[in-house]
Amino acid sequence: MSTILLSAYPSPDPVAPPGQLWTGDNEPYMAFDNAVSEKVLWTFDVPPDYGSGLTASLSYSCAAGAGTFTPAIEIKCVDIGQNIAASVWDTPNNGPETSVPTTIGHRGRISWALPNLGAPSVWAANRYTSVRFSRVINAGIAAGDVYIWAVSLNYTAD
Repeated sequence: MSTILLSAYPSPDPVAPPGQLWTGDNEPYMAFDNAVSEKVLWTFDVPPDYGSGLTASLSYSCAAGAGTFTPAIEIKCVDIGQNIAASVWDTPNNGPETSVPTTIGHRGRISWALPNLGAPSVWAANRYTSVRFSRVINAGIAAGDVYIWAVSLNYTAD
């Protein structure tokens, strides 16, 4: 299993960015609202050793001690000779509806498979890709912000 670590300080969506905060020890994290679908974006080339599969892992905590939240990741990929500006987002990969830790601020961790791997090209070694993360706004959500501490993508290497 190989891992792509995504920075806790990504590019915020210009329309609906999450709060970008720091602890007293200057550790960055993102605060996703419970009423607005806020988004962040990472861009990079898929590692040359990519073989198959893609799973997201997420470390989180919450400002409320009850309720649920659902994370989502969208992907788009562009191969050599394709127009980056004309690429489109693939269908969102919604994670599981997840209960927040009952103690405010305590860390939780979830992982889920990402079957929708990009458009117009699919996720493959050396392709330019954009990964967009958001919190799905749904019924029964946690009353407060969900804090995202770390995001990683895991795959099987060739």
